[in-house]
Amino acid sequence: MPIDSSSCKLPPRNSKGKTMSQTTIFVCLLFCFVIGTTSGVVFNWGACPEVSTEKRFEYERYVGLWYEIARYPSAFEFNTKCVTSNHTMLDNGSVEIAMHRFYPIRGYVDYIMYAIQDQTNPAIIYSKLKWWLPAYEYKFVDTDYDHYSIVHSCTSYFCGTFNVQLSWIFSRHATVSESLMANLMDRINDQGIDTERYVYTEQNDCPADERRTKYKKKSKEGDKTKTDSNEIDVNDINSI
Repeated sequence: MPIDSSSCKLPPRNSKGKTMSQTTIFVCLLFCFVIGTTSGVVFNWGACPEVSTEKRFEYERYVGLWYEIARYPSAFEFNTKCVTSNHTMLDNGSVEIAMHRFYPIRGYVDYIMYAIQDQTNPAIIYSKLKWWLPAYEYKFVDTDYDHYSIVHSCTSYFCGTFNVQLSWIFSRHATVSESLMANLMDRINDQGIDTERYVYTEQNDCPADERRTKYKKKSKEGDKTKTDSNEIDVNDINSI
């Protein structure tokens, strides 16, 4: 799990009174490699930037279809285009995020994420990329609900030695104007988020959905099948 930098302590000293920096660096590098290759996120040295969230965020206004305009590079979105996400509020208080991507070989693939809103800040949600990974924190940095949305995630490890980040720019439309994109980049830059890391998502020439595929798996409850997901229980909010 991520470590709170406020509770960090220096590494233990060896018999010569020196901190075991070489061991710490080796462990950090190994951890970076595991995180980067298994979860698909990229890592950066240092602590997370201090990113604020949308004030008075209302998820009821945010639900619905969003087109991915730009994103940080990640393994799970490698070589994809025509990416959308559809947000739905569920009766149990959690949020369902259905991501729709086109892969050149596999065609369209849907992936379902389940997230939980923070109890004190509704502009923060928690979800997992994989069931065995810790829950990541996602912040709705800025949105007007009708045209654009900026979402960012950052988790620090080993007392802020390094961090892993994900970031997206969404729109209610498949394309945005140059003036709006420039304005959004200025807002992102003001938050301390590196705008040079974004890659643009192709939303042109999207194939028809007849090649759309869904990976399904047998549920433990019998013959019931469901789309592959990272379901997270609402009660898990107390353990994050």
